[in-house]
Amino acid sequence: MNRPSSRHAVHEGGGARSRGEHTELLCFRSTPRSPGERVGAARKPSARCRAETDHSSPGKEVGAEKWSRGIRMGSVAASSRASRARNRRLVRHKGNEWGRVDTVFPPPKYLLWIPKGHLGLRLRSWPYRTARMPAEIVTTVHGTFGEILQGYTFGAHGFEHFLFTAPVEELKSQARLCPHDGTAKKRLGITPSDRAKALSAFELLSAELGYGATDCTIEIDSNIPVAKGYASSTADILATAQLCIRSRHPETPEPVVHALALSVARQLEYGDYLLHPGVAACAQRSHRLLAAYRTDLRWTLVGVDEGGWVRTEEFHQESPEDLGKARVYAELFAQLDTALRADDYAAAAEVASRSAELHNDRLPKKSLEDLRRIQRDQGALGVCIAHSGTLAGLIFSRHQPDHDLRVRECRSELESCGYSTETFTLKEAQR
Repeated sequence: MNRPSSRHAVHEGGGARSRGEHTELLCFRSTPRSPGERVGAARKPSARCRAETDHSSPGKEVGAEKWSRGIRMGSVAASSRASRARNRRLVRHKGNEWGRVDTVFPPPKYLLWIPKGHLGLRLRSWPYRTARMPAEIVTTVHGTFGEILQGYTFGAHGFEHFLFTAPVEELKSQARLCPHDGTAKKRLGITPSDRAKALSAFELLSAELGYGATDCTIEIDSNIPVAKGYASSTADILATAQLCIRSRHPETPEPVVHALALSVARQLEYGDYLLHPGVAACAQRSHRLLAAYRTDLRWTLVGVDEGGWVRTEEFHQESPEDLGKARVYAELFAQLDTALRADDYAAAAEVASRSAELHNDRLPKKSLEDLRRIQRDQGALGVCIAHSGTLAGLIFSRHQPDHDLRVRECRSELESCGYSTETFTLKEAQR
């Protein structure tokens, strides 16, 4: 059997490249390419070949053969022929023509057959990584622009507090684990260091699941402002709790991860249900999901921050309850539920405005009067506020004609009144 010289393999530019933790195997040719010669197009193996191929562990039967010297698919065989020290594998093509791959050769997703004279083996985005270099786990939870509606009803168990979330695309909290440098053992830490609730969530869940000590630092990357009404602490807690589970058991079903994360979150604070990708109604003091909506509201929120900060936990401890308001909130709950199920973007915005007005005696918004005036001038649909924060804003929808013009003129008018503005896009779960 004739094998090409190393000069031929080098002439073709064959070899392996390392791209991050992935390995890219390039095409190899056994003889030099003549000027103007065109390489034939690669094609996937036939359905019969794919059916006969089992890409599992070495030693498992593949059709009538076993993994002994390599992988076999149709007319292509890969077998190891060189020394381990040089970490070299030889790939054999039917017709006694050889190419050389200087890399470890785990079983690929596909082996591609190329017309005679060309041995093609090109794999990108390797489907897995080695145990020594595990994939980085990153968990993400989005923040909110206040709430569409927040209030309470009265029932068999007394006053029950609820809210409808207003998640936005632009704000999110991401959590990842970073191993400590060096060999010295260190305690579990978190950055930024002021995210104490998120750290507590990780420690509580680790203890309940029996994970033991973790020699890592939790790194939170968040663009959500704190103590403003954007649900920053809730997003941090839920992202970190999910990280605790995913870092040990990445294949855990999503409902199980959510249930475990919420079991810890409700021990630490009142908050929003942020694990649904769109608008959700929840029991505020237990994080219990009441309804999850798939909508097409297409809201744009033009927001202002009145300055200062509000500590949510302290605010809710002083929250008075009124039976008359409870009846009004029950009606608004039903109206908003109907509007969201019908994708009635205007009716949903009207409920948000009513909620802002009802809550203004509890936490007055200095900007509310200006917002209502500009709403009439620019044709905004309503007002949305943070019921335990410093945010307020106007609601527009991309369903409206001249949406972009309305938003620009609204921002200009608010800025002429001395407000600094930002725009946000409502995050929605599509039908």
